[in-house]
Amino acid sequence: MQIIFNYQNIDKSDSLESFIEKKLSNIEKVYDISEVDVKVKLKNSENLKYIFECTLKFKHHLFRVEDQGKDLYKLVTSSLKKLSRKIAEFNEKLVKSRKTNDVIASDSVNDEEYELEFIVGDSSELIVKRKFYDDDRPLHPEEAINQMELLGHTSFLFKNIENNKYAMVYKRKDKKYGIIQPTN
Repeated sequence: MQIIFNYQNIDKSDSLESFIEKKLSNIEKVYDISEVDVKVKLKNSENLKYIFECTLKFKHHLFRVEDQGKDLYKLVTSSLKKLSRKIAEFNEKLVKSRKTNDVIASDSVNDEEYELEFIVGDSSELIVKRKFYDDDRPLHPEEAINQMELLGHTSFLFKNIENNKYAMVYKRKDKKYGIIQPTN
């Protein structure tokens, strides 16, 4: 398993990296994640809270967790427990839908994700972050909802496999889902 550590406003720590590697190896024992890129981002925010982000990137699925707290080691432990639960819930969904019995198999990633962040210069500029991606494969709306849940987002833009047009699924306040799509 390849782990990429990214530090922001925090000093590099070998003991912390080995702690995270140990916790991720516990997840690896349960799920076959050895062929997955893992990105770990550690930040120290202004109010002396740590922010921990971890993303497991498979070929067609992303599992992401983000949390913040004052004790970095407790934060890592609780975040990786959440990540493990997300993977388990995803496995259960796929097994129930009988798509596959072995969900998290060695599914290495060749797609590259590039992120470009810039600071807003004047008040008329509304875009503060841009993401570019290579994976433009069509998805069924149910798959898009699953992907949105795995990322922990409230909306997800995707190419609909039913009509080959872009659509957006979103989570409503009543915990149900909606879809925005163009008319034919």
